[in-house]
Order: sequence, then structure tokens, then C-alpha cells
Amino acid sequence: MRLLLVILVAPVWCKLEPPEPSHNSKSLSQCLGAVTENFFKVSDLTMVQLASGTDGLLLSEMFRFGSLIIGSEHRPKQVDNYLIEVTTANDTQTHLEELKGYQNWNYHAKFLVFSTSSYKHPGKVAKIVVEQLQAARVVNGAVLLIDPHRDGSYLVYSWYPFAKGRSGVQIVDVCVYGVFANGTNWFSGKIPRNLHGYPVKVRPIVWPPYVLPPVAGQFKDGVEIKLLELMAQVGNFSIEYLPSNKSQDWGTVLPNGTAFGSISFLKRGECDILMGSIGASNERHAFFDYVSYNFPESLTWCVPHARDTYQWIKLVMVLPQWATVATYATCVTVGVLLWTTGYCNLPESLQIAFAVLHNVSVRFHSRRFKARALFIIWTLFALHITTIYQAFLISVLTKPIYKQEIQTLTDIFDHNLDIWIMWSAKRYFNEQDDGIDLKIRTVWKLCEEIDDCLYDTVVTKKSATCTPRHFIKYAVSHYVTENGEPLLYCFPDSIVTYPVEMLMTKAFPLTDYFRALVPRISAAGLMLHWEKQIFEFHLRNSTNRVEYLGKYGVGIEDLLLIFGTLLFGHFCAFLVFLLELYTGRRLKRK
Repeated sequence: MRLLLVILVAPVWCKLEPPEPSHNSKSLSQCLGAVTENFFKVSDLTMVQLASGTDGLLLSEMFRFGSLIIGSEHRPKQVDNYLIEVTTANDTQTHLEELKGYQNWNYHAKFLVFSTSSYKHPGKVAKIVVEQLQAARVVNGAVLLIDPHRDGSYLVYSWYPFAKGRSGVQIVDVCVYGVFANGTNWFSGKIPRNLHGYPVKVRPIVWPPYVLPPVAGQFKDGVEIKLLELMAQVGNFSIEYLPSNKSQDWGTVLPNGTAFGSISFLKRGECDILMGSIGASNERHAFFDYVSYNFPESLTWCVPHARDTYQWIKLVMVLPQWATVATYATCVTVGVLLWTTGYCNLPESLQIAFAVLHNVSVRFHSRRFKARALFIIWTLFALHITTIYQAFLISVLTKPIYKQEIQTLTDIFDHNLDIWIMWSAKRYFNEQDDGIDLKIRTVWKLCEEIDDCLYDTVVTKKSATCTPRHFIKYAVSHYVTENGEPLLYCFPDSIVTYPVEMLMTKAFPLTDYFRALVPRISAAGLMLHWEKQIFEFHLRNSTNRVEYLGKYGVGIEDLLLIFGTLLFGHFCAFLVFLLELYTGRRLKRK
């Protein structure tokens, strides 16, 4: 007995040959290899989720094409294709939940669910698998199951959620040892051009000119609204608007995924699309899909506008100083020359020269040719210079002249102005090593309502507002006086220029469709056309037009100063006349 025990525990070395793979296993491996070769791109990243162990035959076939990730690995690049092995139909949901835990999870990838188990009713199993894929908001997928009636044959099931009459699960192909019966692409045509009224939930943020306020409860106008309406006509899908009750309710999302405002509404999947002048952001791109427009936005500073110059100052500004000095110097010179060439005395010749310059009739009796020639030349010169002066005078008196003191960010700091900045724009001033951003952060205030901030800038004249350029271009007509004089001055240079985009949930099935459609519309120039239409209509129906910067035409109030000056001159002349009469009589008595 003791000897027997020793024999039993003695080590025995042997080699076991692996079992010969079944026909179904061979066929499955070759079919998956053919799928990888024909339907996946060479640069694609494919994740394989195996149900039990590592199938050497399967992996050897698939490693011949492209790159793969075994389920336990993690890569930052988004996965392009998923191969999921299940043993029972209900395993699909478990595998999908596990795959969603990876950061490179991709709703828009191609999904192929397969099984090495044979089912008596593969159609029912495929229907259960497809329902679980649809519950996970997967659109582009296929199911590969063994044909129970034919050894080595696999049935390919798929569905077309947007195709009329083909939304159910159906057999699209048969694969036997890597050979397809139909040869059609299992993953193409899932998003047709005609979406047959598929409902799309949109949350618009009212922000002119991108999204204009609703009329009778319906959103009809705005660059982005018109874009979406045209897309709905092209793709034949319906739009359901879910507006926010708050203004500027874009919200934000933190790096840990915590969301606020309308961003949280989108993140919870309560809507498909968020739109309304949303700037591109890497933080949002980590949690949402997006479509960028060829319609960039920019930020600028808006400060109090300078008031029009006083009318009496404008009289001094009619001609340049050098022209005024040169004209009167020439007048004195002509007076002296008339005195030297004529018979009149110096005061009389100077009086004649000044009278001609100011269009006052005079008598000149000199018979000398030089004096007459000089007088004629001076008369023609005075005629031209007076015409020029009158033209400039009308131009100066009928148009506003502004001396804008605040024209740069340095001027804002020098005048100790408060700075209003919206929450969505604060991220552009967060550079820690930038001295200018540091100064801005020390004085900025959160602008919760852009109209209130601009009103504060206009009324108090003690603040500057960081404003999107397209918005102020639309709203500037609200910030003018009754006479049409502007109350806001916005810097011509931009602080920053950024792309505007439409945000979508990661699981939105029409993302790729929209990304292909939007550039086509933008390339046609329609967005610029809509912008021009909106601005023209708004200005045409506005009570105060932006172009109306002052009163065109001269009113009596504009000439009061001139009449006052003329009256004062006549009064002085009358005093001089009385003084001459009095002095003349005194001299005669003596």
C-alpha cells in the first residue's frame, strides 16, 4: 500500500493536444476575420469583449486585420468597433454596462454581438439582443448567431431604426466560413437621408441673433433656428423645442462631470441638442458631441460713448488752424498791397480786404491796373474760400463729432471702470501668468443679465461690459438717444475669437449625419445670408436706427449761436457808429 501511494504521487510528464475546433468555431473565426477586413478600416481601434477565456483561433484570425483592445485594457482613443461575445441573450446588457465604464466608450461605433452557443430560435434571441442595444442608444449594430439548421452557417441580424417599414429585426446576410451570401455592408445605411419625422428634442437659449425670442410660443427666427429648420426640411425630421425659463441659462460642466443649467438638462438626456451661441470648450467636448459652424463669434469691450461736441466748439473746428491763420494773414497782406498800389489809406484798404473776404459789398475806385488786378484776384479767392468754409460749416454743424476718451483696455483701467463679464466668458481670462488677466480678475463682476450690465454702462458711465460682437451688433439700436446718438462705444479690436457650436448628447444617433449636413449649408453661405436678413429686418423695424447718429439738416437751434454772434457784431458796430458821431461832433465844435 505504501509503495502504491508513492507511485500515485510521482510526477508524470505528458503533452495534451488541443481539441480540434468545431466547424462552428472555425466558421465564426473566419466570419469575424472577414468582417474586420471588409467592414472595419485599417486605422480603426476595435475592442473585443469575450465571454469566456481567450479564443486563440478567434484572436489569431482578427489580429491579421487592424488593432484590437482586449476588454480589460484602457486607451484614451475612442473605440471605433466593438466585438462582444455573449453566452445568453441577457448578457448583452452586462457587457454594455462594463464597456460604458471606459472613457473611450463610443455610442457611434459599430457593434457586432456574436455567440458560439446554438439557439433553437435565433430570431427571438437576436430580438432580445437588439432591444438591449437600443436601450443603450446604440444605432449601428449587427448580431451574428449560429444557424441551427445548417452546420458552420451564421445568420446575420440587424435593424434600421429610421427606415420606414424596416425598423424591426431582420436577417440581412448569411456567413459561412468567411464567405458572405449577399456581400452587402452590415453597418451602412443606418441613417438614411429621409428620417421620416424622427423627433429631435432641442433646448434653445435665447441669444440674438442666433436664437431670437419666440413669437406666440414658437421659435421662428435666428441664425441657428433657421439652420435647424432647414436641416429638418432636408432630413425630414421633426423638432420639439424645450426652452429654458431663465436668460443666459447655458450652464457649465466641471471636469468631474458635474453639470449646471441647461448643460445638466442635456447631460441627463432630457434633450438631444443644446443651441444658442455656445462657444467651443474642451471641458464640454469630454462629455458631449458637437457640430461647429463656420460662423465664428468674438468678444469685445463696450464702454460709455462720448457725447457730441458743443456747437460753439464746432465753429472753431470748421477749418484747420493753419488754414484759418493762413487765410487771415493773406487778407492782411492783400490789404497792405492795396494800400501801396492805390490811393486809399491803410485802414481803408484793410477794411476793403476784410469786407471782400466776408462777402460784404465795397466800393473800390482805384484806376491803377495793379490795384484792380489784385482786387479781382482777391475777390475770386475770397469767393472760393467762402464757399469751402460754408460747405465745411454745414458738414460740421449737421454731423456729430465725438472725442472718445476710452478706446483701449488701458484706458478702462486708467478710468477705474468696473468690468462686467458673463459666466460663459470668464474662462478666457483665467491665465495665471498673464498680468492683464490678473488685473481683470481683481475688478470683474459677474454679469447675470447682459441687458442690465449694458444699461449700467450707459447710465452710470462707470463700467465696461465684455460683450459678444454679434449680440451687440443686433442690440446696439436699443442703446441710443431719442435723437439717434449712440450711448455705447465698442472697441473695433476683439479680445478673443472662438467657434460657435451645437452641443449634442454622446448618444445622439444623428451626430454624424448633422456633421455632414451643417458644412454643406454653411458652404452655401446661408448662415451669413440669414444674419444679414435678421439685422436688416431688425434695424428696419427698430424705433431708433443705428445709422441715425444725428439730425440731418440744419434746424433753428443749430443756428442760434450764429445769430447770436451776428447780433453781437451788429451791436458792437452800432456802438462804434454812435462813438464816431459823438467824436465827430466834438471835433467840429473845437
